[in-house]
Amino acid sequence: MLEPLSADTITELMPYLYGNCKVELLSTLPAETFYDTFSETINYLNSSEIQQCLEYYLNAGGMLSYSEFDEISPFLNKSHIKFLEEKVKTIKK
Repeated sequence: MLEPLSADTITELMPYLYGNCKVELLSTLPAETFYDTFSETINYLNSSEIQQCLEYYLNAGGMLSYSEFDEISPFLNKSHIKFLEEKVKTIKK
């Protein structure tokens, strides 16, 4: 059985991956280490992949601080922001 790839290895592989492999690899990371790798590699993700990663991270218990949001905001579109707003409303209830 293979061990999961490290965050550093995933970061190094991202420019060479195609299809859903990028999301699948990022989704193997625990929430504690996910954000740093995600923010480093977000420029290799398309809109759908960003959405899937945000959903994974938040559903895995990750929290997005204002500074983290600010860091990735240039890569987010209106649907990502709407999703994040709805998720925050759900968490606050």
